[in-house]
Amino acid sequence: MYPIFFTINKFHVFSYSIGPLYIHAYGVMLAVSFLAGLLLLIREGKKVGFSSEDMIDLTIYIIILSIIGGRIMYVLLSMDEYSSQPLSALKIYEGGLSYHGGAIGGFIAAFLYAWRKKINGWKLVDTGIPALVLGAAIARWGCFLNGCCFGHEWHGPWAVIFPALGDHLPRHPAQLYDSALNLLLLVILFQLKKLKKKEGDMFAFYLMGFAVLRFTTEIFRAGATGKAFIFSWLTEAQAASFLIFAVGLAIFLLKPGKIPGTISVSPAPAAATVQSDKKNKPKKSADEPVKKTKRNKR
Repeated sequence: MYPIFFTINKFHVFSYSIGPLYIHAYGVMLAVSFLAGLLLLIREGKKVGFSSEDMIDLTIYIIILSIIGGRIMYVLLSMDEYSSQPLSALKIYEGGLSYHGGAIGGFIAAFLYAWRKKINGWKLVDTGIPALVLGAAIARWGCFLNGCCFGHEWHGPWAVIFPALGDHLPRHPAQLYDSALNLLLLVILFQLKKLKKKEGDMFAFYLMGFAVLRFTTEIFRAGATGKAFIFSWLTEAQAASFLIFAVGLAIFLLKPGKIPGTISVSPAPAAATVQSDKKNKPKKSADEPVKKTKRNKR
């Protein structure tokens, strides 16, 4: 749609000429997604005892490894595009990140940070899941503006023409479908917190939810992962969704401790805690003398 937000014209600094500089929509929305994710991560982290400094440091790890992982996976899936121009693989600002690769890189970053800080990696990952989903919902708008991850040809009422493709065909705005489903998944994940019995369960819920989400959006997508892979209709991402769902279900069904670090948790509802405090509060004895207050005489 609008791959470039705005352009900074050529300017001079001393004897050097700089510009023009192009501010790409994809890069801007990616930055916004990380910022929004960080704010939510800090909020969720405070609930379980993580400091804001820890969450900021973790985000730096995630930004670096998720971008590297996302780009590597995207390039591997589009080797025919980059084989003739390998240096184009470095132009991340123009778009082209695999969500699967980015998520894998982010999870590696979380466990690496947990190992460095000697904290429970599953607890850290569970804390970061809502931030990941929110970030994905916002980043998809960057895909929409950039024109990547586009949908199949469609002549419906909200079809979109992506000028960057040059074919002038109306298509499904698959990026916006993905964004909406991520927001729905975020709401569902907050509700599923009540069912969490061990560290790692939120990660399991996310894997199952993401598998359903991605399988659905792939019906409309025509991008790098939208190519038929099995039975002439099942795409690569849809085939991977079956495996992702199975892994998530297995993690959820396994008892605490079967996977190292998946210790059991039993969070007490806040309301119940307040009520128990009131019950345990000592009552005043009937024999306890009542203090009298003196009134000032005028």
